[in-house]
Amino acid sequence: MKTLTQKMMVSFLLILGICFTACSQQITVTGKVTDVKKKALAGVTVTVKGTKLTTKTDAQGEYKIAAQTGKTLVFSLKGFATQSIVVKNARHDVTLKVQFTPPVITAHEEISACCDMVISEAACNKSISCIQYTPPVVSNYDHQNNEEYSTNPENRFISVTKEALSTFSLDVDAASYSNLRRMINQGQMPPKDAVRTEELVNYFSYNYPQPKGKDPVSITTEITACPWKPEHKLFRIGVKAKEIPSEQLPASNFVFLIDVSGSMY
Repeated sequence: MKTLTQKMMVSFLLILGICFTACSQQITVTGKVTDVKKKALAGVTVTVKGTKLTTKTDAQGEYKIAAQTGKTLVFSLKGFATQSIVVKNARHDVTLKVQFTPPVITAHEEISACCDMVISEAACNKSISCIQYTPPVVSNYDHQNNEEYSTNPENRFISVTKEALSTFSLDVDAASYSNLRRMINQGQMPPKDAVRTEELVNYFSYNYPQPKGKDPVSITTEITACPWKPEHKLFRIGVKAKEIPSEQLPASNFVFLIDVSGSMY
């Protein structure tokens, strides 16, 4: 009787061990990570919770990682809400939702976002101060293929009685507008440091008049009351360079550079 009981106990433990092994076997989990519009997300970090096992999605949003059934996979990407799933089979497709973080906008940033040059006119003594434009810092992309923007310092007020001259570049760049439009179309709130005032303003054509005679440029000015603070004035300066007829332009060469570094998917 004792021998029979021992045999039954051994059999029970053997069955229990087989069940435990089957329930927590390690498998290779694959899948695709997309946003709510089914667009593939590259650079998503996939981690087996509680371990150091991690990987990232490729340009097609695909991932592959070894994990035990019953373990939890954590999917994270800057700008999106982190999502966790329990491993049940060898294929798990995941959809990440955009996480909105409204940026904090100061009064000075609102002013600088409206025009090329902003002039504040105090109602009491009519003294005039000018907000000095600070060139933006070029954006950097980290190894996760996430967009990172260095802090753009807030423009400061300068008394024109002390500094009567102001300079600004005639270089026309409009990349920031397209960048912000892409983020908004994807349902993502653009980070405040990605907003480059002069690139948003210069994106549009204002049909300024052509220079006359031998003048290389024509200057158009406009002043109006500030909508959100009527005691201040907004002053815009538009500069139009002389256009050269296209038939008089020399031949041009285009050089295309393909970046195949590790940070570029």
